[in-house]
This record gives sequence, structure tokens and C-alpha cells, in this order.
Amino acid sequence: MKENVKMVIVVLLILIGLAVIVFVRSSNQRTRHQNPNGGEVSITAELAGSQIAVDGIIEHTTRQNNETHIISKLDNGLHQFSVNHFDYYPWAKDVLVKPETKASLISFSTLQNPKRTNLQSNGDEYKKYRAQFDTLTIPNEQDKLVSKDGTVAIWAQNNAVFAEWLGDSNKTPEAFCTDGVCSSRITVVSSVYNIRSLGFLNSYSQAILFADDQGVYAIEIDRKNIQNFQPLVRTPIAQFIIDSERKIFVESRGEIFELTF
Repeated sequence: MKENVKMVIVVLLILIGLAVIVFVRSSNQRTRHQNPNGGEVSITAELAGSQIAVDGIIEHTTRQNNETHIISKLDNGLHQFSVNHFDYYPWAKDVLVKPETKASLISFSTLQNPKRTNLQSNGDEYKKYRAQFDTLTIPNEQDKLVSKDGTVAIWAQNNAVFAEWLGDSNKTPEAFCTDGVCSSRITVVSSVYNIRSLGFLNSYSQAILFADDQGVYAIEIDRKNIQNFQPLVRTPIAQFIIDSERKIFVESRGEIFELTF
């Protein structure tokens, strides 16, 4: 009887030991290796409750909107930084990190299933926006749309969207630079369809909204190392008018609807 008790105790100790080993190994696999002399990347997440991760390992959960989290002591090499929030499209960007790296990333988030509310064609709100859509024009090179902070201008031409840096040339963002060479103008996106509307996403100068013959989309200006692209709605011959940071009105073949994203 005593031998049986001893055997049970030994088996339990072995099982506990194996569990500890598995836990330690699992923890090690989810821990990012740090380099005391490594580079640094800061990420600004638009929404509170966003999970910021490096190479799939969650580093931080934001507590407020537009919170910036700094990740330092990064190993040399290519790393993927991501921002995830429930019900919203994921955002990600690859960065080649070196010891001298000090990069700043700004993510954006739109709902995967925006709320759509159709306007009644005989209602006052419909008539109000119908009149605005009838006179809607697209920003062009002679009449560019400038961001709220005055640093970026955008316009459409020949089914493509362009951006121009208007800020201090010594502070040109990475979006306008390739291999250390910066340009004041870049192509943001080219479409096989007609560009029908254009605007800045929220108050950011680094992400835009555009509409073409197939729908309305959000896209960031930076085309390098994953250009984040988030479709808001698929609808034919689309145009939009921005109402607020999270709401636009969309016109599609005579139908007008409110879209909250």
C-alpha cells in the first residue's frame, strides 16, 4: 500500500515537472529577444483597446485613443509590427531594424462591417446631400486637397491618386523616401477604374479615403513594406462626402446612404 502511494506521488511529481517545462518553453516562445543596443520603433494606435504586437507577440494594449507605445531594444533585422482591435481591420507594417533605427508608425482602423443607413429619397436629408453630390468635384493638380495640419496635399489624375509633402523638407516622412532618397511627390494608388471621390481619413495626413467605380476604400499613403488597404463598402459608381471623422455619406446610382466606420 505504501509502495502504491509512493508511486502515485512520483507520477504526480513527474507530471508537475513536465507541466512546468511546457509552461517555461511556451513562455520563452512568446517572449521577444531583446538587444540592449537595438533599434526603436514607436507605434500610435488610433483606438483604445488596440493590441500592439511585434512579430505576432503582443507587447501592449492601449488604454486611450491615439496612444503611442515605444518598443525599444529590437534585434537587428526585419520585424513586423501590427495593431489589432476587435471588429476592425488589422493593420501591419514591416520595418528593417538597425541599431540606429528610430522609426515612427501611425496605424489606422476601420470597421470590417461599417453601419449603413439608407436615406429616404423623399426626405430632407437626401435632398440636402443630393444637391451636394450634384456639384461634387475631385481634387486635381491645380486644386489640391490639403490635410488639416497643412503638411500633405492629395489629388487624382488619370485613375491614380498622388500625394505631395508640403512640410519641412528636413522632416520628410518615410512614405516619401526610398533607400534614403526623398521626393516631394509620390503615387499613392493606381486604379483600373475611375477615381470618383477623394479625402483624408479622419485627421491623419498619412491615410486617405478614395472611391472608384467599385466602392469606397481607406488606404495609407506609404506604399512600402505593406501598404495597408481597408475596403469600407463595395458599391457601383461610388462617391462620398465626409461628414465627420467616422462618418461619410455615399452616393451610388442615385441611392444615398450614411456609412459609419
